[in-house]
Amino acid sequence: MVRFLLGTNYSSYTRVAQGSSLFWQSVSQQLEEHKTYASTSGTGPFEIYSQETIVQGVLGKTNELLSQIEQHGGIVTQEMLAEYHRSESFRAGGPTAALAAVIALAATIATQGTGAAIGGTFATSAGMATTTTIFLFSCLKIKKRPHKDWGLLSYEDSN
Repeated sequence: MVRFLLGTNYSSYTRVAQGSSLFWQSVSQQLEEHKTYASTSGTGPFEIYSQETIVQGVLGKTNELLSQIEQHGGIVTQEMLAEYHRSESFRAGGPTAALAAVIALAATIATQGTGAAIGGTFATSAGMATTTTIFLFSCLKIKKRPHKDWGLLSYEDSN
């Protein structure tokens, strides 16, 4: 058997950025993957004496190598490969605990103290929920297993 194989080119690019200010935090990710093929080069004709000759080609492109093969006593089989291109982008953001505390303070002032308990609970919950959400989304998008890192998110209140 004679095989004319394509060369494989693979490239990958990943970028993760995190930003935060006093009141807002965000995370973004970009991912690109490309798998392409390089044709076999050579000057023919190629005289081949075998039972089978396999020639790889790229889907959607003309395989000029086929016209240069002179097969004697067997068959020529063309194996077609598809190129692969993937591009993804992800972005998430939300308020920090400081912004949630400002909102809670505003709620307390607006309700003349009756909303203090609700506002304080909201401040803690909003800050923790935003941090947890951003962490989990970024772990899932970059194919990590977030359950291994859940210990980083848990905390105990000693009060």
